[in-house]
Amino acid sequence: MNNFMKAAILLLLMNSCRAKTESQQVPDRASAKLYIKTTTITGADDARVVVDTTTMVDSDYFEVSLGVMGIGLATYYYASKNIEKGQSVENFTSKYFDIVENDSIVKFNGAGEFINYMSERGYEKVNEKRNEYSNDYTFKRK
Repeated sequence: MNNFMKAAILLLLMNSCRAKTESQQVPDRASAKLYIKTTTITGADDARVVVDTTTMVDSDYFEVSLGVMGIGLATYYYASKNIEKGQSVENFTSKYFDIVENDSIVKFNGAGEFINYMSERGYEKVNEKRNEYSNDYTFKRK
C-alpha cells in the first residue's frame, strides 16, 4: 500500500472518529426553559384593559391544551389554557395563557412536535384527553 492510500485511510478514520464524538455530545435539552404569557382582559369596549405577563414555568405539574388554528397549508397547533372565562358583559374578565418564546406564541406542526418540545424542557406526558377541537395534556417534571 503506497503512502497516498495510507494517508487517505488515516484521514477517513480521523474524520469518522471526530464525527462520532461530536454526535455523542448531546446538549442538556432539559435545561431549556418553558415560558407562558398570561393575558388578563377586564372590562368591555372602551373600558377594556388588557394586561400581558410573561413568566417562566417552574412547577412539577403543568396542564395545557393543544388547539389547531388555520385552514389547509396554513394550519398550525398552539398550546394554551383558559384560566378564567368571562361570565357577564357588565363585569367581564377573561384570563388565559399561551406557551411563548421571545414573546411570540410557539407554533407546532402537530402533537408529536409539541410533546417533544415539552420533553426538551424537562416535562413528560402523564395524561391526554381528546376533545372535539383540542387535546388536554398533563405533564410532570422528569
